[in-house]
Amino acid sequence: MSFQAEPEFPAARPTDADRPRANVSAARRRRLDQWFGAGLTVPALLVITSVFAFPVCYAVWLSLHSNSVEGLPTQFVGFGNYVALFHDGVFIGSVGRTLYFTVVTVIPGIALALGLAMLLNRQFRGRAVACVLMLVPWATPEVSTGITWHLIYNPAYGILNVVLLKLGIVNHNISWTGTQNLALNCVAFAQLWALIPFMALVLLAALQRVPLSLYRAARVDGAGSLSRFRHVILPTIRYPLVFAFLVQTMWSLRVFGVIYVITSGGPANGTTTLNYYAFEQSFEYLNFGTGSSIAIVVAVATLFTTLGYLVLMIQPRSKAK
Repeated sequence: MSFQAEPEFPAARPTDADRPRANVSAARRRRLDQWFGAGLTVPALLVITSVFAFPVCYAVWLSLHSNSVEGLPTQFVGFGNYVALFHDGVFIGSVGRTLYFTVVTVIPGIALALGLAMLLNRQFRGRAVACVLMLVPWATPEVSTGITWHLIYNPAYGILNVVLLKLGIVNHNISWTGTQNLALNCVAFAQLWALIPFMALVLLAALQRVPLSLYRAARVDGAGSLSRFRHVILPTIRYPLVFAFLVQTMWSLRVFGVIYVITSGGPANGTTTLNYYAFEQSFEYLNFGTGSSIAIVVAVATLFTTLGYLVLMIQPRSKAK
């Protein structure tokens, strides 16, 4: 029978007095890690602040000054440029056109994107290829999109008139961008063509996260397609849907490229939205004060719209708590 000798100096075990010291050391390490992580973000924040803050501050400064003959701001006028906007008929009209353009592109756009996402959520042959091809309109540069639709809408040789004449739907060429209302709707359609694919993929990703058990439970309970869409799909993708509305609204409020290429704000300011009017005042008439004030109005409208959508996202969570 053998006996194992105990070590002469047994390993020291942490006592209750040592545990607070260990906890303090761990907390200190966590704080150091947090400060280190925050320090790594400082260069990026400085770059973003310098790139973002300077143009915004300079635009605000320009909006508070009047212009000389050469177009350079010379005299401080306070909110005079903003007051003058409300007496400008073109500005008032551009507000209405911007609101109309936003409503026409956001509500039908999200509805079509959701329908397209639900179709792509089904399993069929060539589904992956369809998802890739669907990104082509969104990935196309905005200027290229405008040129494409400018050629399609051309009243003399545009493919749209050619197809409608061949089908017998019309009996003469139509000037699609020749009237104010028709031109604005044509530009809105071009915007929808470019933006719907991205929104559809965002909603498709949200639909793929809906658990299959919810669909099965709804079918067992006898829920139809409309009931499943209302009580299963919509509540589950609520937040991605609000995000899609937010992004689409921001893009519609700030639309510029397709309008500049297709109609240049015409005919008779029929497609002059707020963003395009700001460009026109600044770089065609050299009224930098007026143009900057319009740009600030667009920025503030976009900010409040974003806050409104965020409230819609936060309220359901607070009620759930």
